[in-house]
Amino acid sequence: MRSTIPDSSTTAGRIRTAAIERFGRSGFSVSLRAIAADAGVSAGLIVHHFGSREGLEQACDELVAATIRECKMAFAVTSDAGTILSQMMALDEYAPQVVYLLRRLQAGGHHARGFMRSLIDDSYDYIEAGVAAGTIRPSRDPWARAKYLTLTTMGGLVLQLTLRGDLDDSDLDQPGALRSLADFSTGPALELYSEPFFTDRKLFDAFVEHENETPWAGADSRAPGGPPPDSPRGQS
Repeated sequence: MRSTIPDSSTTAGRIRTAAIERFGRSGFSVSLRAIAADAGVSAGLIVHHFGSREGLEQACDELVAATIRECKMAFAVTSDAGTILSQMMALDEYAPQVVYLLRRLQAGGHHARGFMRSLIDDSYDYIEAGVAAGTIRPSRDPWARAKYLTLTTMGGLVLQLTLRGDLDDSDLDQPGALRSLADFSTGPALELYSEPFFTDRKLFDAFVEHENETPWAGADSRAPGGPPPDSPRGQS
């Protein structure tokens, strides 16, 4: 699969990389001058390449989303444990992008809402790729599952960093913060996803029987096989 991640070796690419690292480390109140200093350029050159601060943030959003999408897709379609563990050990490499994302979600606003919708769409794609590859079980409602997993995962990460005060730090150790989260959550998450939590299906079967004539919330407002209305892909 051809990578959709923009080239980071150009001037614009260096600015994007510096901005992602600085936004993740210091938050979105950081000045363009600070980003320019990190990138070794002038603030005027940032405006030249991206038009405005808003344009720079949008470019950063798109790069982070593309990076996470490609990483997750590769993870979902492989059943080789060695490959999966190698990807997990390379966590530090993706720390700036992940912490940027968590900062973005904590900040709220239209950027966060758009990012969340994009993450849910992308989650659906790579989960279904895993289903097709035989590494993930199919779901009665694939979109509902993708949305639930994305919201609970992202919400849990933001909550943990917020309660620990990590996101209050104006010079956050991004690899360290992300590694501490991974050390805490990886084992329980893999166990929960790999082994059934309940010892039988009684509760789920009772729920399905009760909901037989009324699909899960939101399912009846979608076209068969299509995205929900609140997804960018569901809007024409």
